Amino acid sequence: MSVEALVIVNRDNVPLLVKSRRPQSDATTISALFHLHSCLDIICEKQTNRDPFIGLLTQSESHKIYGFCSTTNTKILFMVSPQAIRDNEARLILKTVHNAYVDVTAGHPFYHDSQQIKSTFGFSNRRNIC
Repeated sequence: MSVEALVIVNRDNVPLLVKSRRPQSDATTISALFHLHSCLDIICEKQTNRDPFIGLLTQSESHKIYGFCSTTNTKILFMVSPQAIRDNEARLILKTVHNAYVDVTAGHPFYHDSQQIKSTFGFSNRRNIC
């Protein structure tokens, strides 16, 4: 499994963190971000009050996109390469990212809800797309 992109979006659909494996100028990155943004509508349709894990939102021959929506309406999306990934693995990854997000926001007393998250960890290029 290869994670291509990760996006965290607040309740107002403002991106807080956007990470991609490809350089920002790459046309495939722009296309990937378009697909991730279009999945926000799918999350609104599939959202239930019981389980924050939404599951597989969309797939094509080049990627699969999974989603997670917390009780505070924070949405986490990640795009993986088309190799097979099981739902329980996707659930574990999204739960881990959500726990890290909660640690960042709850552990910082001056964090504001629409403030962008900056991270030096993650993918190999270590650059924020936003």
